[in-house]
Amino acid sequence: MADPISDFFEDLSQRKHEPRLSHVTATVRFDIVDGRQTNSWRLVVRDGQLDVSPGDGPADSILTAERPVFEGLVGGTVNAMAALLRGELGLDGNANLIVSVQRLFPGPPGGRAPQTIPAKVGASA
Repeated sequence: MADPISDFFEDLSQRKHEPRLSHVTATVRFDIVDGRQTNSWRLVVRDGQLDVSPGDGPADSILTAERPVFEGLVGGTVNAMAALLRGELGLDGNANLIVSVQRLFPGPPGGRAPQTIPAKVGASA
């Protein structure tokens, strides 16, 4: 049986570089609560270079969620910012990092990819 959370972090570790985080240098820990057990993953970002590993340790920001919420995040059915506002996602540390980190989670199933905004909006030919 595939584990969507492990698959998500494995995919991140294969990417090695994420251009959308090229301005970020930080460590984020994800604590996934599953009953009485908490599984942790660490993501170290250095100017977009990604280093992902299981385990806990110090971090600039720690995101904590119950397993079903985190499965929704990695499956694209739960938005990180909305989950934070609803109290389903805990945050300790640098709150600005959630804005950057949520870019790593997929969008909703069947959603459109972000559109490129033209350099000259409203220019006519």
